[in-house]
Amino acid sequence: MKFTYYFDELELIKGYAVMAAGEVDVDYNIAKAEPDVGIFEPWITDIDITSIVINPTNQTAKYNISQDHWLYKLIHDALIDSDDLLQACEEDAAYEADI
Repeated sequence: MKFTYYFDELELIKGYAVMAAGEVDVDYNIAKAEPDVGIFEPWITDIDITSIVINPTNQTAKYNISQDHWLYKLIHDALIDSDDLLQACEEDAAYEADI
């Protein structure tokens, strides 16, 4: 499954006021329930961020960050560790299931 996730005031370094805003393209999979091992609901797995675009403060144009840019890893890791991204994946999966 794929969707675009928008973030604002993402804390890049825990405990420091180093923030970013922008959007990322996210891929994820949905694993099936496995009642025989105690997993009764489908769950999100394999979350992958495929592109990052940040919003600069002094321009109107957005900036697409390449995967080898030093900011890419900071933003990627902050989002992957975020419960907000997991929740967004769950909401997207629920929305797609309703369509």
